[in-house]
Amino acid sequence: MLYVECYPDELLARLLGVPRREIRHARGKGNILNRLRNLQAGQGMIDEDPWAPQPEELGQYIEQERSGDLTLRVHKKNPRKRLIVVSPRLEEWLYVRAAVCGVRPADYGLPDTGPELRKIPRFDKDQRFEQFVKKLAADSAMQWLRRCLVEFR
Repeated sequence: MLYVECYPDELLARLLGVPRREIRHARGKGNILNRLRNLQAGQGMIDEDPWAPQPEELGQYIEQERSGDLTLRVHKKNPRKRLIVVSPRLEEWLYVRAAVCGVRPADYGLPDTGPELRKIPRFDKDQRFEQFVKKLAADSAMQWLRRCLVEFR
């Protein structure tokens, strides 16, 4: 099972190959960590949010692997509990990937920055956003994320 914070996280996971039935919303990194605490095995995808207070439970996860602004962390006592940390937040990360790939969000009718995108309610339902994410799918960081998401299943 993959626990995500929000609908854009779910869309990204689905586009990278995780079936909808294997994704659960936990609405916030603290809730994801609480869910994982009560499981024998599970995976979460969270934003780093470096400027926000961090849940104490996050200290129980250590870095196992890193690819650019993505980090795979595993629980100190149970490596079957994993976290994928997106830095600093999903929207900004996608915009960095777009710049690396030479993809302009404006070509998809999207705002110029990740923070502006976050202001749009339920932007994950916009087909233009989905097309934008699909265009980034061949990026090496997206492929690394895909591997982390699907190898755990």
